[in-house]
Order: sequence, then C-alpha cells, then structure tokens
Amino acid sequence: MVGAGFDWNQPYSCEEWASTFGITYPLLDDSNTGIYSLFGVGYIPHNVVIDGDGLVIYSASGHNTNGITTAIDEALSYLNVDVDQDGILDGDDNCPEVYNVQQEDIDGDGDGDLCDLCNNLVFTGGDVDGNSSLDIFDILFLVDIILGEPNTYVCAEEAGDITQDGNINILDVVGLIQIVLGGNEQQAIIFSEDALKPSQFTQLMSELPKGARQFTETKKTILLK
Repeated sequence: MVGAGFDWNQPYSCEEWASTFGITYPLLDDSNTGIYSLFGVGYIPHNVVIDGDGLVIYSASGHNTNGITTAIDEALSYLNVDVDQDGILDGDDNCPEVYNVQQEDIDGDGDGDLCDLCNNLVFTGGDVDGNSSLDIFDILFLVDIILGEPNTYVCAEEAGDITQDGNINILDVVGLIQIVLGGNEQQAIIFSEDALKPSQFTQLMSELPKGARQFTETKKTILLK
C-alpha cells in the first residue's frame, strides 16, 4: 500500500501527514508525477487498489473501508507469489513453502522431495514398513495402524491403501493378504479372521461402511457353507 499527495504544507508536510494520521505506508510526492489525475478528481482521500497484474480493480473517493478491504482480498486471492523466494512462483512450485530451486521429485508425485515425507517408489503397494519386501509383517503392521496402535512408519497409511480409495480398512488388509499369500478374496477374509484376535477382526469389520461390511460378511458366509 502506498499513498500520494501534493500541495504540501497546506496544512501538513509529507512527514506531518504521516505522523498526524499514523500512516505507516510510503507517501509519494505527486507534485510532478500526476498520479492523482490518473484516477479523476474527487474527494480526499482517493483510494486505488491495483492487483498483481497491474490492473486497477478499485478506484473511489472517500474512505469506504469495506470496499477497499474487499478489493484487496480479491486481489490477494489470485495473486501468484513466491513465498519461499526460490524463483519459482507458488502456482508452479512443487514445494511452495520450502526453498528448492531444483524442484527435485524423485517419485514423480508432484510433491518436491524436500517437503515429501513419502517416497512412493519405496512406500508403495503394501510395503508398509518400507523395507522393499512384502510379507506377513506388513499385514500385521497395517492391522495395527487401522486399529490405532502407535505407528513409527510415517508413510504406512499411504503404502497400505491397497484399494486407493483414500482410506485404510479391512478391504486393504484383504487385498494385501492376497498380494502376500495369494488366494482369492474370500480365502483372504477367512485367513484374516483366523490370524487375528476375535476383537481385532470385529473392530476391523466395524471400520467398513455398512454396505461394504454386509457384502464382505455375506461372501465369507457363502464360502464357509
């Protein structure tokens, strides 16, 4: 924000305008630049808001606080800035709050390496512990995570989302069992029930939406018959 004025000392000098009215933004000397005439002649003050593209989006005499604030908020809403000052505008920066000129993104997920905790080339397809192998431990770790047990693997939920629906539940456990141990979905359901404590299996089933839970339970019942 800046201000402009002329005819100083009638009654205030530039410095006196600032001190008298508590102005903390720059005041330009408009005696020779003619800024005032660009926006028409009106009452003092005449307020102008210019957006990041140099377009005037507000110009009015008087002091309409709401109008000025609305115009400023509008300009800020689409202002493309460079918060981390790495030379890459936020709209194109894969790590907008972390200085990363090179924009490295080893796993190609759109998040720069410096702000991406999870390397999707490692934590992927059920590799919950990120040790580059899929085994029974990944299944048990995934169960613990779903049941709310302490988790030291920061990317486990991302790796354990076998169904890729943004949630982890027994369907992901079943899918991971199939990947690790083979068999069909029904056999994986029975395996999970046999391998887990009854309370664990019941809680896992409760994590499912009602429709999916009924569908899963029905398939298990048919197989057992």
